[in-house]
Amino acid sequence: MDLSPDEDHFPGRLLHQAALWDNLEFLQELLASGADVNARDANNRTALHAAALAERSRCLVALCAEGAELDVQSDASTGGKKAWSKD
Repeated sequence: MDLSPDEDHFPGRLLHQAALWDNLEFLQELLASGADVNARDANNRTALHAAALAERSRCLVALCAEGAELDVQSDASTGGKKAWSKD
């Protein structure tokens, strides 16, 4: 499954990539510079969706601390997954 963003450019693209690669330092720099913690790609995925894929993600914790929406659901083409679920 290819989880990379479909578009070349969308608001929050770098934040998504930092979260996917668990680059905490870059993610924190982007957030400090005003990046939208809840920016969504064309499939309605947020950086939290990307961070949830990384094993033992440091970015997952940082995004939650920054107020990332936990119940955002991706669109049907990507499985309609929530980034965070208690189930």
